[in-house]
Amino acid sequence: MNIFLIKVKKPIYLELALFLFLSYNVMAQDKSEAIYKVAKQAQNSDNKGDAVIEIASNFLGRPYSASTLEQNGNERLIINLKEFDCSTLVETCLAIVNSTDYESFKKELTKIRYRNGKLDGYGSRLHYLTDWLAANQENKTLKLETKNIGGEIYSKQVDFISKHWNKYPRASTEKIRKEIVLSEKSINKYKFYYIPKKKLPEIENQIQNGDIIAITTSIAGLDCSHQGFAIIKEGKLHLLHASTSKKKVIISEETLYNYLIKNPLQTGIMIGRL
Repeated sequence: MNIFLIKVKKPIYLELALFLFLSYNVMAQDKSEAIYKVAKQAQNSDNKGDAVIEIASNFLGRPYSASTLEQNGNERLIINLKEFDCSTLVETCLAIVNSTDYESFKKELTKIRYRNGKLDGYGSRLHYLTDWLAANQENKTLKLETKNIGGEIYSKQVDFISKHWNKYPRASTEKIRKEIVLSEKSINKYKFYYIPKKKLPEIENQIQNGDIIAITTSIAGLDCSHQGFAIIKEGKLHLLHASTSKKKVIISEETLYNYLIKNPLQTGIMIGRL
């Protein structure tokens, strides 16, 4: 992997490249002493989407690892720059683009990952992607753009976790289960919008570089099954994501539309914009 993918016209990004190079074989967790220096230019940019794509591109080739956050013991802030699942890739890049050093990075990641920005056990994590999108619009990390570009009402009830406790061994206590059931009830009161995948060619010119793409699913009780970043390549819309099939962070070879069409369980997309 070529770590120096950053454009030279933004030399401060070289500090980020150096950090990524040094951390390549390191799993940086909550006790890491690494200093995470990121360009203030990204925070002041007219287009944060381009900045987040530059950051995400530095992780291309990193291994995919499922359930990255499902560690044993008490819930803690997991920071893993060595391997990613689809959620941690997006969260990490969003936290980086809004940070100036490692301490502010940890604060941003906590704000993005946990309800009301507070780590208070397993039940405080934003497990459902619709819940995550709504919470991060509330904290001004992103804006939901799906409705504005022609989205249709997404009427689906979520209860996947509460109906499949066996898949979530850390949701073993009555307290955690009550918290998750309450969050499901709250989500089911929201009004969400999505772009059905067959409609994507009509509106894809309104999707911008660096938009967060949340992929909706037909799986019963589940809202979304995957996420990544929109990236424009040669005028075509693709997905930069931690791929379950390729087992690494990639830019999909096929367009986003073709990526969705070939998967019968994927029904469409939701869009978050920085």
